[in-house]
Amino acid sequence: MNVLRCGWAVTLLVGLAVGGRAEDRHLLQCAAEKGRQWQVQMAMNLRGRLEIRGADKVTPLDLSASAQHVFAERVLRDESGIPMSVARHYYTAQADIKVHENTSQRKLRRERATMVATLAKDGAEVYSPHGPLTREELELTADHLDVLALHSLLPGKEVAIGSEWDAQLLAAQAMAGMDGVTDNQLKCKFTGVQGSVASITVAGTIQGIHRAADLTVVTDATLQFHLVEKRIIRIEWRQKETRAQGPVSPASTIETVTVAQWTHGREAAELSDGVVGQFPAAPVPGHLILEYRDAKGRFQFTYDRSWHLVANTPEATVMRLLDRGQIVAQVNITPWKTVAPGTHVTLTELEQQIRDMPGFEVDQFVPGQEVPAEGGVWIGRVSALGRSGDVLMVQTLYGVAGPRGEQVLVGFTTESNQTEKLAGRDFSIVKSIEFGNIVQTGIR
Repeated sequence: MNVLRCGWAVTLLVGLAVGGRAEDRHLLQCAAEKGRQWQVQMAMNLRGRLEIRGADKVTPLDLSASAQHVFAERVLRDESGIPMSVARHYYTAQADIKVHENTSQRKLRRERATMVATLAKDGAEVYSPHGPLTREELELTADHLDVLALHSLLPGKEVAIGSEWDAQLLAAQAMAGMDGVTDNQLKCKFTGVQGSVASITVAGTIQGIHRAADLTVVTDATLQFHLVEKRIIRIEWRQKETRAQGPVSPASTIETVTVAQWTHGREAAELSDGVVGQFPAAPVPGHLILEYRDAKGRFQFTYDRSWHLVANTPEATVMRLLDRGQIVAQVNITPWKTVAPGTHVTLTELEQQIRDMPGFEVDQFVPGQEVPAEGGVWIGRVSALGRSGDVLMVQTLYGVAGPRGEQVLVGFTTESNQTEKLAGRDFSIVKSIEFGNIVQTGIR
């Protein structure tokens, strides 16, 4: 009899244990359908070091930064409750950056406070439906923690406490801020429930490429998910990055801590039906170009996002064009001497500028020409074939003069076998140049 009773007890305990495990299964799936809104408050702190590598030495520079972002989001498109495209309105977007002893601050212009963020197979895209962003504004709003991709880290089904799963490739790529992933070891784990809040850890290593440089990211994060409301409510994201020297960025080691909190139940007037209803279903080409504004207000121009800034001084601005991880061209933009209205640099003078370029030996000039322009602007173009060491190169120099005698020289350098990839991307910059007093503004 005692044996039977023990048997019943064991059976009862097994049944209770099985029932307990069944009750510990929870649906970790977002309910963020089209039209849903919320507000995100996010703070980031960064510490690290840059390594400027020359021919014979490495110069280390300490790096620190802090950023604050407060913005409303409204879902524009979802897939089974996972937001794939959102409208954002930034109330606060600011970063304070210190490199060695130099400090700078980045802010978002008020007229660019409304954004769209969308996920696609090639990664996340952020743009303003109201016009081009500057490179600094793009980095301020696109390079913070990708809260849109966070939703894709959830398994989208019932799972038991203790369950683990691999982070989706697109989400891992977006969270790491990579252009492409070569190895994804990012894992998610359902660690427990307290009240109505589930805790999920996100940890592991991702290796890939960003701006043609090798990048390794190690993540250790915690995400909180409300089981009743089916919404992410908080995340603490710790990340360590090791970046190799690249064609548009120095080698670096960086650690960041980002804390974000979601407030639900609020609707932003800035993202009303009347506002978001005017947004196109997909970005038009003008949304994806960037705007450069000279720090002294002398000129501005627009350019393709594939151009990356590598140097910026009062004397010259240098950018490099990347295509599938390769350098296609470099452009040097130099403010030139102001002359009398209606006059300008000559084609002969542009030709002499190319002859005087250090390290470049001219083999043949292409006949110079004046290029049609509007608004009282003059554009001249001179191009030469030549060599830099053993490499065949093409140097193209544009002179651009404004109606009041303002001038800019725009020089493009590319290897002769890369000229087809440049394919008009040079003149698109040149023809967009505008002169005048350019005012810099931001959200305050």
